[in-house]
Amino acid sequence: MRISRTRRLAAIVAAACLVVTGGAAAIAHPSHGGHAKPAAAQAGKDKAAAAKSKAAERRGTRGRSQEARSRRDARFSATGRVVEVGADSVTVAVKGGTRALHRTTTTFGVADDARITRDDAPAALSELQAGDHVAMQGAKAVDGSYTATRINASSPEPEMDQTDTDEATAPDAP
Repeated sequence: MRISRTRRLAAIVAAACLVVTGGAAAIAHPSHGGHAKPAAAQAGKDKAAAAKSKAAERRGTRGRSQEARSRRDARFSATGRVVEVGADSVTVAVKGGTRALHRTTTTFGVADDARITRDDAPAALSELQAGDHVAMQGAKAVDGSYTATRINASSPEPEMDQTDTDEATAPDAP
């Protein structure tokens, strides 16, 4: 059986600690399955954790703060079909985007300064129609409501009537 260099070194350090302290240097830790761990190794980990904490304090706002994480978590994206358009909101049957919105019908408020396009041209919210495919992005408020800041809509693909298809594929009459 082959033992890794790290484990061999740990065993030597543990044996040395046991000899020097008469067996009182081993610490059992539940995260290691209850196996004894040398006290020197535990002290080294404590020092490393303290150093990381001090480094994080020195970084101040440069590190990812709780506020930055909450802003990231407050963003959403959604794709789906428009169900209804209101004066300052749009209801969408969501198919994709942020996981919490999948397979739901959600009403999104629309920000006053939202960028709205329909068929690649700037549009007003009132120009959106039920059945339009939309891709939207925005923010989720603390109260759980959603406000869209970008909406890209495209009109639904025109469906061909069966008669149009028959005429297009019918052979020319003699």
